[in-house]
Amino acid sequence: MIRGKLTTDELAGICRDFDETEIKWLGEVGASAQRGYAGGWRKFKDFLKAKGLPTAGGEILKLRSNDFMLRHEDSARWRFDDLALEFYNSLWQFSDLRVPTNTDRGHLRTVQSFFSHHRMGLEFKRGSITKPVTLEQKYEITLQDLEAAKRFGNPVERWIFLGGKSFGQRIEDFAYIKRATLEPRLDEEPPVPVDIVAHKPPPKIAHVCLDADALEAAKDLIA
Repeated sequence: MIRGKLTTDELAGICRDFDETEIKWLGEVGASAQRGYAGGWRKFKDFLKAKGLPTAGGEILKLRSNDFMLRHEDSARWRFDDLALEFYNSLWQFSDLRVPTNTDRGHLRTVQSFFSHHRMGLEFKRGSITKPVTLEQKYEITLQDLEAAKRFGNPVERWIFLGGKSFGQRIEDFAYIKRATLEPRLDEEPPVPVDIVAHKPPPKIAHVCLDADALEAAKDLIA
């Protein structure tokens, strides 16, 4: 069951340090995004505070307005596009894996959402958000990785890890599996056989079986 938007009291409870511009924005985003956006925005405020910048939403918007009023070369320009990218990179560049996760991208989308809501959207050059990553050695997923994904991963990360376990790590198969293929099979007893047709020539069919972990991850992702 998809829960509706937070009540006024619930929203006030998670936004005690937010001002009116932030609360109005959160009150209008999608129901499933409200709690996640509040946490991601608070991370961005902590990032600005560490740099000695104002953290109240209204003050942030006043600084952002300088981005439109001043020339790009002007040293007084705050460049919130650059700050948002620096914030995003700070989330993953010092992690053990050194690869951005969907959670990291979600925090960047949170920042974009705030500015877009106030008609001050951020602009990024193509390729500036997703950095190319070169792996020098094959990475083997361990039981500890799978357990961590089950306990701490978001729905997309759980599906990639736990669904990938069933798929035999054939990541390319993920590009072709459809919700309409999965949803009717979610209540069957595992292992559940699924045929995935890749329409990209030459056409091919992947025959996989989803185990109990993969089915639970699929249910969370679809919900």
